[in-house]
Amino acid sequence: MANIRRDIATLAATAAHAEDHLAVPMSILPQQTAVDSRRLRVRRMRLNHPAELAAVCPAPPAALLTWLRGQPTGAFAAAVTTDGVGEQLFLPARTVVRAVVPPSAEVVRAGQDLFGWLHRHRLAVTGPTVEEHLIDADGAHAIVLEVPVNPRGS
Repeated sequence: MANIRRDIATLAATAAHAEDHLAVPMSILPQQTAVDSRRLRVRRMRLNHPAELAAVCPAPPAALLTWLRGQPTGAFAAAVTTDGVGEQLFLPARTVVRAVVPPSAEVVRAGQDLFGWLHRHRLAVTGPTVEEHLIDADGAHAIVLEVPVNPRGS
């Protein structure tokens, strides 16, 4: 009986995820996963507007961290990774929602879509959002958004 209940719960969650994806057009496909801890070297800053992020993010491979819970309404904290200098930042092992931003999508729009998805799925942001800018050996670029989360109370 316990297995049947678990299977029903899994199917219900899958159906809800599919309904959400079909009902709300999004530029990304969020996935929840667990990640290991990381140590980064960062340079912290305060920014007044999201448009300033593009100017401070170094060339790939690099990461931009923000301590946002949604669309900023004023100045906000951010950090960028550095090459061995700067403050050491430890990100513990955690549950995250991760999304790859397709080249056809704008990263700001993808971030808005991701925060909307988190809200609809009753997930609370529990730490800095990591925007990782990657490049492969052939020069192809990718952006991965990663938001640490926990279920939100009722």
